[in-house]
Amino acid sequence: MNLFSSEPFLQCSDQATVHQLIEDQAARTPDCIAVLCEDSHLTYQKLNQRASQLSNYLKSRGVDVETTVAVYGERSPQMLVAILATLKAGGAYLPLDLSYPRERVASILDDSRSRLVLTSSNLVEALPGHIEAVYLESPNSYLELPDRSPMSGVVSAEGLAYTIYTSGSTGRPKGVEIRHRAVVNMLNSMRREPGIRAEDRLLAVTTLSFDISILELLLPLTIGACVTLAPDSFGDPGRLADQLARDDVTMMQATPSLWQSLIDSGWSGKSDLRVLCGGEVFSRRLATDLCSRTGGVWNLYGPTETTVWSSTFPVSREQEGPVPIGWPITNTQMHVLDQDLEMVGLGAPARLYIGGEGLARGYRGRPDLTGETFIPDPFSMLMGARLYHTGDVARRRLDGAFEYLGREDLQVKVRGVRIELGEIEAALEVHPNIRKAVATLREDIPGDKRIVAYYTSASGVFPTSNELRQHLGITLPEYMLPSRYVRLEALPLLANGKIDRSALPPPTLSRARCGELVRPQTEFEKEVAEIWSNLLGFDEIGLKDYFFEMGGHSLLMMQAISRANDAFGVRLSISDVLTKGATVSGMVTLIENALFEQASYEDFVAAVQEMDNVGDSAKRPV
Repeated sequence: MNLFSSEPFLQCSDQATVHQLIEDQAARTPDCIAVLCEDSHLTYQKLNQRASQLSNYLKSRGVDVETTVAVYGERSPQMLVAILATLKAGGAYLPLDLSYPRERVASILDDSRSRLVLTSSNLVEALPGHIEAVYLESPNSYLELPDRSPMSGVVSAEGLAYTIYTSGSTGRPKGVEIRHRAVVNMLNSMRREPGIRAEDRLLAVTTLSFDISILELLLPLTIGACVTLAPDSFGDPGRLADQLARDDVTMMQATPSLWQSLIDSGWSGKSDLRVLCGGEVFSRRLATDLCSRTGGVWNLYGPTETTVWSSTFPVSREQEGPVPIGWPITNTQMHVLDQDLEMVGLGAPARLYIGGEGLARGYRGRPDLTGETFIPDPFSMLMGARLYHTGDVARRRLDGAFEYLGREDLQVKVRGVRIELGEIEAALEVHPNIRKAVATLREDIPGDKRIVAYYTSASGVFPTSNELRQHLGITLPEYMLPSRYVRLEALPLLANGKIDRSALPPPTLSRARCGELVRPQTEFEKEVAEIWSNLLGFDEIGLKDYFFEMGGHSLLMMQAISRANDAFGVRLSISDVLTKGATVSGMVTLIENALFEQASYEDFVAAVQEMDNVGDSAKRPV
């Protein structure tokens, strides 16, 4: 029996819920492998059974219809059990990222009014003290409960499936509420196009807090395919390439930035791999490179407020020009409208609006913002139909496909992550020595997008870049932190008094900005400095130079860690490097400590073996 195959999927009702799709598939193919993560796996039967047992336990803890349950854990099969159990209990899951600062986690939990957090005992210290935690690695509390399916009719297609928080323009993250009906519609459409087969293995690389993880984790489970979980170090292109080959992956979804880093690392491709690419502008050059290396490429587009993806486009090597975002998925409408909500002609740029089954219920606890962003649909005859104002500018081509042109506001995307520049500005202006701050996205080097912060002083004292990074790191995740901080005596203004963003000067990086140059002396220091030099483009790197002030970002840091691990035979973690090793000297110290621990352990093992040998000799007859 092929454990990674199943019979064809059955058409589901438009009243189906997400967990019903997976329960039905588990009944058809109980022995097929549903989730694979390094050395562990769960079959469909075991996944469904554990989720039902945890679901019963959650109900005993008060989880009911639309109760919000947070999921805060490392990537493992238990993460999928937690999601599925929450849905079975009638609740809506709230994904939290392990990289979020403690204050951001607390703020989201308070805003969402979460009842429980499904987590691990080693992570609970990062959570607020008042929150109730259920430890996923200690299932004895719920595995004894009988495996009962939830009562039929408790959860409806209109019920809430998940709430996911995105960056907010006012400095406050906003929770997007998504119904079961919207998720089911997206999954059903994506099963048909781009399509997925029971024999597929989809490598899930996206962190749980970003909505494109929904497709990676749930789509394979509706067809009998296998979800292969990448470890938390998925940003390491070398390890990613190894896992694509080792686990015989046939599908992967990622941002253009991650695909580009994979190619830049020397990945030659995989002829049977189908590529799903979205979250950022997809350049024609990258599209051509991927087409020549893989078995098929699709461009995907969609805001969080319209449930992951709203349009798809098959990419081929023969095409030229910008890569379109494609045509709407099933039960989805896309319109290019002017300021009066009138349709514009083919080829004319205007605002992009989206309607249909995928629209979110709205923003949690923000009826004013919901009303501004989700407007009545003037083109629909259905009562209550709405359109979502994406903030994107687009045009429609002669073939009917839509082409993305840019943004009309201050929302940006960096390496696939949606960021409101206003949230960064608000966090900067909390600093007591900052009068006014502006954040902007620059691309001074083609293809290299960086957030740059400009600020003026409120007291004549200008905080250093390192001080500002530490200040922002209290409330903002790493991916939102600017890579450059530029102090100005005054911000450039337009005649109407608004900030002239086009007149903001390009950031410069002098050696003084990175601290006094202290040249490396030891072989370890020289080798680490050379790794950094090759990645950051500097001829000379000092021991005190700070990676992120030198223009580094998270993907480059992952490459630096990968190269250091290979060069020295160690396993540095991204969390340790970010907190202790973001300078050359800091990384060298981490490497030396790791080598010492490895040597100590090997010496201990050798000593034990030697003692065993002595003992055996003493027992032998003379």
